[in-house]
Amino acid sequence: MTAVVGKSHSRNDIKGTQFGTLVGMLLLATTGCSFVNVGQLLHSERRPHFPTIVLRASLTGRNINKYGALTPAERVASGGGAERLGAFLYEVATLAPCRYIMTRLGSMETECDMRAGRAHIDLQTSNSKTFLTLTSQDKKFGIKLTAETVAKAVLEDPEEDGDTIVHLTDAKGRKLLSILFLGNDAALHFEVLRGRWGGGDTLSFSN
Repeated sequence: MTAVVGKSHSRNDIKGTQFGTLVGMLLLATTGCSFVNVGQLLHSERRPHFPTIVLRASLTGRNINKYGALTPAERVASGGGAERLGAFLYEVATLAPCRYIMTRLGSMETECDMRAGRAHIDLQTSNSKTFLTLTSQDKKFGIKLTAETVAKAVLEDPEEDGDTIVHLTDAKGRKLLSILFLGNDAALHFEVLRGRWGGGDTLSFSN
């Protein structure tokens, strides 16, 4: 894995590209998720439910680096694997400024504004695993996921604590990555996302 270390907001400064790279490699190997640049700490958990429509058609080769890359039927169905996950993350990243919070093996967070199409999703397959990388246009921010470890996205109800958060979880419900919408219109953008992706609390990416 190649670490990209840019500006991050941290409570305890982690110094050194070498250490950041080592931490990122360890996190990717053990949890399936790592920051390409490193940050700070956070919290919280919620409960999932399952859509009943399963996406059977392959999305391989689809250009997911644009808003609205999938049809409404493809967005609301479950399944779709790495391509559907990538399309979902692209829309999350470009709807609002976000705080990206990685939990497990400690906690790290960083903020990035990738609105106006300033996000890029890359999918690479190696040793039967698909690695999904979300990077900013200026390459100062990046997150790498092992796509097969991400089973669901859980959209946390903002009425419970005021925060608008998307959690990516594994098959056991353990949080791999949480994405907090920021800004005055965070709740509005969150509801736009929820409405576009079926209006429920949970998306399933496993086929």
